Amino acid sequence: MILPNNTLASFLLSIGHCLRKLDVQYFTLQEDNAGIYIAVLYTIIDLFPNLRHFAFHQSEPTPQLWSYIQELIPDLLDSFSSLVSFDTMGMPLTDIELIALGRSEKLSSLTLQLSDVITWPSGTSLSALSRPFQGLRRLRVCGTMQEYGDLNKIIHLPAVCKASIQLCEPHFPLTMPFAVFVASLPQQLNPSTLTVLTINNILPPMAASHDEVEATTVRSDDLRPLLEFTRLESFTLHALGTISLDDAFLFEMAASWPALRMLTLVCLEYGPTSHKTTRRAGLTLPSLPGLVSLAFLCINLQEISLCLDATCWNSHTAFLQAVESGEVYGELRNKHSLCQLHTFSANNSSITSPESVTAFLSHIFPKLIRVCSYSSSGNNDEYEAWRAVDTYFATRARRQTEAWVRDYGSDSDSDAEY
Repeated sequence: MILPNNTLASFLLSIGHCLRKLDVQYFTLQEDNAGIYIAVLYTIIDLFPNLRHFAFHQSEPTPQLWSYIQELIPDLLDSFSSLVSFDTMGMPLTDIELIALGRSEKLSSLTLQLSDVITWPSGTSLSALSRPFQGLRRLRVCGTMQEYGDLNKIIHLPAVCKASIQLCEPHFPLTMPFAVFVASLPQQLNPSTLTVLTINNILPPMAASHDEVEATTVRSDDLRPLLEFTRLESFTLHALGTISLDDAFLFEMAASWPALRMLTLVCLEYGPTSHKTTRRAGLTLPSLPGLVSLAFLCINLQEISLCLDATCWNSHTAFLQAVESGEVYGELRNKHSLCQLHTFSANNSSITSPESVTAFLSHIFPKLIRVCSYSSSGNNDEYEAWRAVDTYFATRARRQTEAWVRDYGSDSDSDAEY
C-alpha cells in the first residue's frame, strides 16, 4: 500500500493493536518532513508492543535525517519484547543500534546495511550484554568485504544457520582480497550450524575495465575454508570476474558437504567474458566427469548451476569407447545413481557432442528433468546443442508422467470417488 507521508500515522491508528508484521518504506523522505517519519515511529512504538516482524527502508537517507532516526532506534527496539525479525536494508546502523539489537533476546532474523563510516563497538561494549545475538538464526548483510570484516571482528554468531552476504564493492582495487574475506567466515559463523550460505553480487564499478574484472578470479584455494561448514545444504556464489575450479575440488566439496541440496557457482560476466576467454586465460573448469563425485556423494542434491567443460568427447563413438574403458563413470560404473538432481544449469559451458552429454547425465542423474544454458559468446551452435539436451530430458519427464497417469491415474480416481 502506498500512502502520502502525512497520512501514514493516522492509518496506523486505525488498524488496531494486533499487528504482528510491519514493513515501512519511504521513497521520498526529505529533511523538511523528517518530523512525519519520527511521529510514525513513535506511533509504532505506542500501538504495537507485540510486533514480531519489523522492517523500514529508506533510499539513500541524508546524514542529518539518519541521525534523527538513530536516536529513536534503541527505544524502538527495547519496546518490542517479542521482536523476532528486524530489517533496515538501505539504512546503515551504528554501534549504538547494534548494542540495542544485541539486547533483543528473541531476535532470530536480522538484515543489516553496513557502512564504512560506522565505528563498531569494542568487545568490551558487547561483553556487557548477556549472550548478544546468541539466538540469531538468519543473517543478511550488505556492504563491502572490508565492512563485513570489521563486523566479523566484534560479533560471533554461533546459532546462525542461514547467512546471505551481498558484497557491493565501490571501486578497484577491492577493499579486501576475496580469499581473506572467505577465510574470515568460519571465524564468525559456526561450521557445525550453518546450512545455507549465499555470497551475492560482487559488483564491479561501471568504469572498471574488462582487464580489471578478468583479473579478479576465484580459485579453489580461495573457497577451501568453506569446506569447514560440513552441514551445508545450499551454497551460492555469484562472483565477479571468473571462477577457476577443477575436478579435485569438486570432489572435496562433495565429500565435505554430503547434505548438499543446491550448488550455484556463477560468474557475473562483465564485458565479453566467455568460456573460451576463460580457457585462454589459463584457468581451469570442472569437466563433465567431475560431476560424478557430486552424484555419488551428495544423493540429496537437487539443483546445480555452474560452468564446466563439456567437450570431453568429440563424438558419441568416442564417448562409448571411454565408457567401455571405464574412464567415465568412476564410482558409479555399473551402479544405479541415487542422486535426486532435477535441474542442471550449464550456464555458458562449451559442448561438442550433445548425444554423449545426454547419455552421461542420464546415467548419473536419473531424476533430471531440466537442463538450462545460455551463450554469452554468441555461439549459436553450442546454445542449440544444450537445447537438444534439455529437449531430451523434458520429453523423458513428460513420458514418465504420462506413463504414471496411465498406470495409476484410474486407481486414484476410483479412490477419490469412493
